[in-house]
Amino acid sequence: TEGVASALLAGVRENRLELAVTRLPANFEDGDLVVAPLFESESIVAARLGHPLASAPVAVADLVACDWVVVGDPVHPAHDDPSIHELFVARGLARPTVAAVTDSLFGAIAMLAQSDALARLPRAVLEHPLARGHVGALPLREPASPRYTVAVVHKAARPLSREARTLAAMLASFARSRPDPHGR
Repeated sequence: TEGVASALLAGVRENRLELAVTRLPANFEDGDLVVAPLFESESIVAARLGHPLASAPVAVADLVACDWVVVGDPVHPAHDDPSIHELFVARGLARPTVAAVTDSLFGAIAMLAQSDALARLPRAVLEHPLARGHVGALPLREPASPRYTVAVVHKAARPLSREARTLAAMLASFARSRPDPHGR
């Protein structure tokens, strides 16, 4: 199941999902969950290759006038999405126009590749074959966001199946083998 952190974590808590690999949201309450951090990541502002703003570093304030694709929960108002809040509201800027909301990273990539809209995406997405050659990071004058943790999460009261334990171990091994692009 692909989805946003809130939906994945709810699925784990409600026993619809055995485990989730997800970004840990701000103010995350993990009392009933086991959290195994995999790696730290960062968000970038993504745009199609050849986007008019891609030629020189741009200020976040200049991005307010752009249309945005929000990777979030389509049931909740997009203007309250954490990506919009962190990038614009926390800086005292107006909220941009949200052109679309999707709960799929790959749906967002498809929309960006065919438009001049922007989205905040994990930097690692740019390495995926579906994004490579179509979507890139806009050069910004200031950082897009603080780093965040991606983790394997499962319910503490529910032991993982053998297959889920194997998958979690493989993900942890892969995460340890990935070079940190920031040298940390």
